[in-house]
Amino acid sequence: MYCTNCGAPNADDAAFCTSCGTPLKAQDTNQPQEQAPAAPPQAYTPPPQQAY
Repeated sequence: MYCTNCGAPNADDAAFCTSCGTPLKAQDTNQPQEQAPAAPPQAYTPPPQQAY
C-alpha cells in the first residue's frame, strides 16, 4: 500500500505511513464512508435596484 500523502510504500496492514506518519486507510474495509449531506443550491436573488 502506498501513502496518499507522500507516496512511500508501506505494509498492507500498516495503520500509519512509516515515512510521514499519515494515517493509512485500509482499502478493503466493509464500512460505508460517511458523507455529509450536500447543501441544496441557493437561488441567486439580485438586490433590488434603486429608482433614480
